[in-house]
Amino acid sequence: MSTRRPQSVPTFLALALGLALTLVAPAALAQGCTTQGSPTTGMALPPPCPYLSPNDVHAVEDPVQQAAILARPIHQFFVCHRSPGSTGNDCRKPGGTLGGDVEEFSSEVVLELTGTGTLSGYQRTITIPNVAVEVHTSKQTPGATQQSLATDMVRIQGTLPAGDPDFARFEIVGGTFNGQPSPGHTVGTFTGRDWKVDSQFEVGYTIEFVGAPGGKLAGYKGVTSKVTRMRAGEPQPSSGQ
Repeated sequence: MSTRRPQSVPTFLALALGLALTLVAPAALAQGCTTQGSPTTGMALPPPCPYLSPNDVHAVEDPVQQAAILARPIHQFFVCHRSPGSTGNDCRKPGGTLGGDVEEFSSEVVLELTGTGTLSGYQRTITIPNVAVEVHTSKQTPGATQQSLATDMVRIQGTLPAGDPDFARFEIVGGTFNGQPSPGHTVGTFTGRDWKVDSQFEVGYTIEFVGAPGGKLAGYKGVTSKVTRMRAGEPQPSSGQ
């Protein structure tokens, strides 16, 4: 065992996240995000646009071995969990904690990984399929051509499939019902054909990883909780609501 005393968790993670500014280039926002619907039917949610983190990264650390893995996330490819016989791309159903709608769907999370500390030089992209997500939104205003909705990422949970060469375990769990408050806001403007959307969340999450025996991350493990802002679309004019 090394005789070097590990830095404190907050100090080490702060240094690692500082390196992220140079090691992980900010992702461009998904410009021109639109979703289907009309003022009569409202916005179809979730919008079919990737959610990116242009200024933040997910991070998980192994403070004992002076290492962290920084992960730039892309959240995409939403598939509704619908009742039998339902069709379309709108996941909404009435209910939820915000007095409007609930959207339940599966998705894909892509993580562009960069190692720091003793994992410096490690880079890889992994994909977590079939991530379970539940979002609650406030009620849309019938007939309005601009909607401004409070939202809550209630649940998000996914695990990297077994058999990965680097990870024996890689799991992300977040959302308000998992003890990680994740408020958000969605604004939509009707263009005469569809809805132009700006949507963002402050996603609270926990990532746990264990390196796979014999792989590049053998002997490494860590659990980190953090909040990351994720966004789809671009700013909309204020509705005055």
